[in-house]
Amino acid sequence: MMNYDVYEHTYASLERAVDAIAETSFENWPPSARRRAFATPLLSIPIGPEILKGVLAINPSYRRLSGARETPRPAFDLSNAETINTDFFPKFGPVSWKEIPAHTRLGPPRADLQLEQALGSITDRMSLILAPLAAQGIPTMLHAFPWLEISGLAEVRMTMIDGKLKRGKWLRRSPGMRPVEAMRAVCADTAREIASEFQTRNLEIDLCITNEETSFVVKLIEVNPLIGD
Repeated sequence: MMNYDVYEHTYASLERAVDAIAETSFENWPPSARRRAFATPLLSIPIGPEILKGVLAINPSYRRLSGARETPRPAFDLSNAETINTDFFPKFGPVSWKEIPAHTRLGPPRADLQLEQALGSITDRMSLILAPLAAQGIPTMLHAFPWLEISGLAEVRMTMIDGKLKRGKWLRRSPGMRPVEAMRAVCADTAREIASEFQTRNLEIDLCITNEETSFVVKLIEVNPLIGD
C-alpha cells in the first residue's frame, strides 16, 4: 500500500489534470488515435460517477481521502461479458490492473464473474487516477480488449511537450531489429498526427511496429498525459 502522505500529495496533482486523464481514456480518443489503435474493445460497459465512487470505496486510501464509507459495490450489469469467448485485457477507464497479474488476462468461461472479482481489487494507483473523475462527476467505461501478444514487437515511447515531439525512446526492440531512419520518421509522423487531435499538449504516446519491413506499420498502444507536481 502507498504511504498516505504520498497518496494525498499525488492526488492533488492528478486532480488538477482531470481533463487530461479523461481525454486519454480510450472512449475519449480522437479519430486519429482510434484509427491507429493496436486493438479495439470487444466490449465497453459504461460506468457512471456514482458507480465509480462505489467501486473506488473498496480502496482504503480512497476512503480516507474522500471520507467515503466502505459499502457494498453498487450493482451494475456485467452480463454482456458472458458473451466474450476469447481471452481479454481489462481496462477501467485509463487504467489497468497491472499490479495484479491475475487480473491482467481474463477470459471464458464466465468472464462476467472474473470482472466482478477484478472490480473488488482496486489498487492505490488505480484509485488515484480514477478518483479525480469521480470527484468531478465524469463517467468512464470498463473495457475488455482482446488479448494480443506484443512482447515480440518493437515498442517506442514518443514524448510530446507543448504538442511538439521532444524525444523518442525504444521500450523494446524485437530480435534482430535494426532501426533505420525511415522507421524513426514514420514513428515521429504518427505521434505528431495523433498528438495534434488531443487537447492535452504534454503526452507520452506508446507505439508498436507490427511490420519491420519497408512498410513500417505503426499502431498505437497507449496515450498518457505527462503530469507535473
